[in-house]
Parts: sequence; C-alpha cells; structure tokens
Amino acid sequence: MSCHTSSYASVLAQYAEALTKHTHGPLNATAAAADAAENARLSWAWASYAMDHTGNIHVTPGQGETDTWWTVTVDTLMNTMVLMGAMPEVGTPEDETHIVRASAVLQDVRYGSSSSGGGGGGNDGTGRQQQRELVSYDAAEAVSTEKIRVQADALLLPAQLQGKARGGGGGIVVTLDGLPLERVSSALEVSNIAAAANAKAFFAADRGAAAAAEDHQEQSAQRRRRGVFSLDEATGVVEVARTDGGRVAILTHA
Repeated sequence: MSCHTSSYASVLAQYAEALTKHTHGPLNATAAAADAAENARLSWAWASYAMDHTGNIHVTPGQGETDTWWTVTVDTLMNTMVLMGAMPEVGTPEDETHIVRASAVLQDVRYGSSSSGGGGGGNDGTGRQQQRELVSYDAAEAVSTEKIRVQADALLLPAQLQGKARGGGGGIVVTLDGLPLERVSSALEVSNIAAAANAKAFFAADRGAAAAAEDHQEQSAQRRRRGVFSLDEATGVVEVARTDGGRVAILTHA
C-alpha cells in the first residue's frame, strides 16, 4: 500500500539523516546512511506512482487496487512531508528555496526571488557585492531549529556564475537580526547548540543563587553565539539554530 511504503520511506530517511550526522564522529556510519537513504528514495519512488495527475492517491500503483482511501491519502502526504524534512533533495526542486522543517511555528515567512537572472547580485556602486534575500522568517519560540534547502545557484560565488560550478557555499550568508551567524562544520553541532539552550531554559527554575557567576558567564557566551548554521554543499541544505529569538534571513551573493 502506498501509505505503508511512504511511511517506510520516511522512517528510512530519518534514520539516514541521524546516521549522517555521525559520519565524522566516533560512529562512522557512512555506508549505513547511504544504504538507508537509497532505500528511502526507492520506496518513496514506488509510492509516488500511486499518485495521479488529478491529485488522487490510490492504494497501489498501476493496475493494482485503484481505490482512493482518505486514510491512504492523508498518511501518504504526511509521510512525504516527513521524508522531505529529512531528505529535502528528494522532494524539493533544485532551483527553488524551501523551508522543509522547523521545530517551532514560523511567522512572517518571506521568500525572495527564485532566480538570479544569471547576473548575480551585482554591486551597489561602491564595489561591494549586493546580497539577495532568499528567505527570512521569525519563530514563535526563542529557541528553535530550521532546515532549509536553498536553490542551487545560491551556492555559486559571483565569479563562478557563468560556469555554473558550485562555490562551496561561498555565496550563502545567514543572518540573525541583520548580523551574520557563525557557520559550524556539521548539522550535529547545530542540533547540540539548540538542545543545550533548551535544557538550560528547562532547568533554569531549579538553579540557585550559588550558580549566579556561572550563569553570567553562560549569558555572555550566549550573547556571542545567539545562533549558528551549517551548510551541506552537496545538497544545498542549510540548518539553523537560534537560542535567543530574532529574525533569520538567508542571503546570497549570487
């Protein structure tokens, strides 16, 4: 059934995502992550054949059971959204920017232009390269993480636009309230920073006056690192962690 197969695909995608975060740590799960990701793609591809051009989702593809069940439709759609959050490259167009997952309700989401027009960001007349906003947003909670797949041309450095070769993420800038965020090496670091901020908030009520000096040091460090981001240059996936609110914007020089 399409709903069960799409569910299997979404679980494999989340498993592959979790393993991928540990490919550079003590747990080298590169091969297992690649295998899970490939099986997720194949499973979702099979389930996608149960979807027709009218928007109906059938129980099975082809000449199988062609009934349209409400439960099959809802489950398949929800499973597909979960899969896209774990593996954005499967379900999102390469030439568009999309937020695919967030840990908090997002507010005032604004998408910019989906195309650079081949001319890049240009300059502002002073020799400085202009930046083009791809997407910006606020969140309902102070601590949150977001996952965004940015369009392929946003990864290009200005000098590489003509050749269309990826620029190693050099074209991407992520800001929080207008200030550039620090780029960290992996999505695991993004997750750890958000988890630490959530834990601090949860246990804040139990901390006594004896911890005042430690709190002051933590707050100072927190101000220096209100957020971070990571970028997977192969897929264009950006992950952002915010620890003290603020508006996030993803920009490109391309």
